[in-house]
Amino acid sequence: MGFRAHFALRDRAGVRLFASHWGGYRLLRDLLHGPEAFLAYVVTRRPADELYYGDAVDAVALIDTERKALRFWGGDNLNIESSPPLRRAYLTALGRRWPGWEVLWAPGGIYELADALERPLPEPAAFHVAALLDDALARDDGQPATVITLLDDARVVHDRSAGLRVEQLLTLGPTLVCEALSRPPASLPRERLPDPDDDDARGHGGLILDARARVVECWWSYPSPTRVTALPLLARFWPGWTVSLAADGLVRHVDRTGRPRARVELPVAEVAQALEARLFTPDVDLVGEARAAFDDLAAQLAASPGATLSHAAGARTDDAGLPPPTRLRGQIASLLRDD
Repeated sequence: MGFRAHFALRDRAGVRLFASHWGGYRLLRDLLHGPEAFLAYVVTRRPADELYYGDAVDAVALIDTERKALRFWGGDNLNIESSPPLRRAYLTALGRRWPGWEVLWAPGGIYELADALERPLPEPAAFHVAALLDDALARDDGQPATVITLLDDARVVHDRSAGLRVEQLLTLGPTLVCEALSRPPASLPRERLPDPDDDDARGHGGLILDARARVVECWWSYPSPTRVTALPLLARFWPGWTVSLAADGLVRHVDRTGRPRARVELPVAEVAQALEARLFTPDVDLVGEARAAFDDLAAQLAASPGATLSHAAGARTDDAGLPPPTRLRGQIASLLRDD
């Protein structure tokens, strides 16, 4: 059990790596304390020599005090990173809590951190492509899952939709241009705030195809590390084209084609309310729950001959992150307002 996190601190002395068994749980909320409090928290975590393997990591942060740059990924533990409008709003709020810093979201997660530290993990791309396509085929029910915007050679804009996932459509390569044109026209949908329990919505996304420039921009509601690491291999289906991740979601379709964001964007007040609700969801006693689960397992094994099961006494109860930034409760909307 756990919500494992890696924190990397880069300063004049070099790079220091830290690990936390529970610190990934509310990383996005912890970062809102600002650089001073968050740095003080990081340096009290357990020093680490090696990175956890990829699937074991729930959150990462790289803090570069020399460049005043923060890169982070929170594992969507607060159901914020799987919603493009919430993600954009959170980045705006976080930037105002870290004034003077470059604040970047790192959807590649542990793999992005490993590359930044020049400690690359074993290449997972081929495995991730296979897993994505298998999952997409299993889930395909014909309902709209991907929004497609095509800019043809004459710069005419065509909006379409498809029941296939982004990763499936990417395997079609440039033939997707003609395939998209053969589909009936569809209006761009408005952004929405999906139910946190709707796992299927995380795989919905979009494609922007520029036929003249030979550019493909793609996005998923949740561009997980699996999707990000798979993208370079999926790009091989598009020889001569540039394939990139567009993390902003539906607003990228209108930005790219010169249309107003108001066509798809949610009202700021609605997004602020949802963001605050997810940031300040009542805490769960993670360490307490883990101990209870351990004690229950120990009781079940007690009758087994020779069973030995123990946990370290005095396990840290502060490892689940910082206390809530209560001063920000009710203030998220003000952080999102343009000055």
